[in-house]
Amino acid sequence: MKYVTALVDPAVLESSGGGEVLAKLQSLECKTELRAQPMTNTISWTRDNIEHQLADNLQLQSFTTQTQEDVILIVIPTSDFVEMISNYRKEKSIGCCDSDDLRSFAQEAKRKYPEKTVTMVTIAMERYFRHQKTLQNRNFRAACLGTDASTKQTKTKKIKKVEDITNCVTRLEVEEALVDLQLQEGCILKMIETTTELGDMVAMYTKAVAETPFKRERDKATFSFHVDTEWAGGVKIAKDGKGLLRLWRQQIQQFRNVSPEIAQAVVAEYPSPQLLLQAYSQCDSPQEAEKLLEDIMVRRGTGVLSRSRRVGKELSRRIYIQMTSRDNSQILH
Repeated sequence: MKYVTALVDPAVLESSGGGEVLAKLQSLECKTELRAQPMTNTISWTRDNIEHQLADNLQLQSFTTQTQEDVILIVIPTSDFVEMISNYRKEKSIGCCDSDDLRSFAQEAKRKYPEKTVTMVTIAMERYFRHQKTLQNRNFRAACLGTDASTKQTKTKKIKKVEDITNCVTRLEVEEALVDLQLQEGCILKMIETTTELGDMVAMYTKAVAETPFKRERDKATFSFHVDTEWAGGVKIAKDGKGLLRLWRQQIQQFRNVSPEIAQAVVAEYPSPQLLLQAYSQCDSPQEAEKLLEDIMVRRGTGVLSRSRRVGKELSRRIYIQMTSRDNSQILH
């Protein structure tokens, strides 16, 4: 993490979620720099690369260079997003529109960030839809009672919120625009609801950027799909039982998307299949047995890149089915 710098556009910190983003980056001890980006509300990342060179006087010198990471995150304010969807609807209905829609915005992002993976995110669309529904119900009641619904409008606020957006778009129009964006431009837009989720997303992307070199080195094995290529015949089991633990670990590792770290965590908790079966038999229900392994903590990486995660309910369920099922044709989904 100490080699990664998050470049945050000043407009991000000036928005409602700026404090959450900055707090998350500080909690990760990631270097943060305020820098104007080619597009506003953008977060990008750079990596420090340390190179060593032997000088003429035979002294080892170190040089630090910065490279731009391939990940770009653009935060689209809710009001701008709704306006883009409205422009998309106009262009779809009449064939032209003077203002930018979501596709033209994505095309501009791809021009300014060539050969980068651009992800866009917007906040509080569910709250926007709920507010639109409330307005529709209010107008309907007002029409029935013969009163003016405008008298119930909220007071003017200093900061523009979801409730202040005048454009009206439907959920179906949003979904159509997102499908069109992904098919035509190959860009992804994520919709989240709170500024806390925005901070968590920035933290997740920052961790992923920091771990990229480690994961690339890990995946350089010639047969990355094979749990161990040291001996193609499998694990040798000695007469004294030496090798059984390694065999059990490799059996766990053969499940899809199971890394050596995850397999080691399961084996450390249940050193043999018999112990795991005994633990399953002590559960009160199959549902409880399926969740037996999901909270086992897995430590990944080393040093500053180390972090922990859980085994997860999906892998826990698949291991339970594999260990207890009597149907030899059952598929482990």
